[in-house]
Amino acid sequence: MKRFVSASVIFFFSLLPCYTLTFTDIPTDNITDKVREWMQTAEGNQAPFVLDGYMLLSRECNPRVAYQGIAFQHEQFRIVHKFLKNDFGTFIMAYKLPIGKSAVIYRLIKDGLWSADSSNSFRIRDARGFQLSCLPLVEPVRDNRATPFEDEGWVTFRHKNDAGQTIFLTGDFVSWDPYTYKMNEIEPGLYETRIKLPAGTHRYYFLRNGVKITDDFNPLTDYSRLEGIVSVFEFQ
Repeated sequence: MKRFVSASVIFFFSLLPCYTLTFTDIPTDNITDKVREWMQTAEGNQAPFVLDGYMLLSRECNPRVAYQGIAFQHEQFRIVHKFLKNDFGTFIMAYKLPIGKSAVIYRLIKDGLWSADSSNSFRIRDARGFQLSCLPLVEPVRDNRATPFEDEGWVTFRHKNDAGQTIFLTGDFVSWDPYTYKMNEIEPGLYETRIKLPAGTHRYYFLRNGVKITDDFNPLTDYSRLEGIVSVFEFQ
């Protein structure tokens, strides 16, 4: 059965760009007492939350499910972390959060099927149209410079850099043309442009002297086959 599950997972990922997958168990050596207690007592479906630097989530006991796993965008979805089962038969995950992230984006794997987290309503779509689940780790810093934000179909982008620079915005909404939108310097070192976009998911980045820069004001990123790591946002 274990061989069948692993083969199913590998077959599913073979539909995506080719890379080597690594399957790993939860390391439990340095887990804190509070996290260990939660792991022992968790029951049913629980939305992800943070405790003592760990991302915790659980899935109810289901005798028809043999394997639960999770993969993260910041690991390029190349590592599949296996859920454990506690004495109640609940699938449990305790993932040590990476340093310096304000959000983690992930997918779940159940017996070879890859999907978003049904207990987490915060989602985006990647470049292939797959839904990704997101867990914010801290409240993003929001001030009058932070973007992007949408107002009746008009989206404002802002970017902080050195004063007197030439900054461009590009994205999938202009087929990654690097010179369509030149940003205006609205105050020393703060650049802005406002464009009309349809509702949906959009990927973008900034350019300074031909060098790609993701959006420091926006913690959400995605992987584009053409452009690599890019910033992403969605509005309805």
